[in-house]
Amino acid sequence: MVVDSSQLTSGPRAWIPPGEGVNWSSIGQHGWHVISLPTWLGNRVLAELGEESGAVIQDDLVHTMTWLIPLGSAEECALPPEADTTGDEGKIFVPGMARTRTTYWRVKPDTHRLLTDCARLLAALEAVQNNSRPGRRAS
Repeated sequence: MVVDSSQLTSGPRAWIPPGEGVNWSSIGQHGWHVISLPTWLGNRVLAELGEESGAVIQDDLVHTMTWLIPLGSAEECALPPEADTTGDEGKIFVPGMARTRTTYWRVKPDTHRLLTDCARLLAALEAVQNNSRPGRRAS
């Protein structure tokens, strides 16, 4: 999904703090929801998604990787138990663009990367779990 980079730190994207700061942001308030996976699984899903992944927040304290997805899109998908999503009342730490430790952008948001398509994210998760890709039999 294309995002105007000038909107990342001003106006509607002011939820991304400057520098190395961290904001405690409400999920759903800024036009996105989240899907989090354990880091060990998230690494494999990120590799499967490649350039189709949007921005990803990694939290080394709780060992999760979190994708921002379009608001309401998780409601349309059947989420497996490994995928943790939180409704509008949840909160998440959003790291500053310069942050490189503890909670940081594993994939930084930019003009071409912010939200990940929920269906594509779940398809990548399924492919990783089945060790399969289109045209290849699961082992």
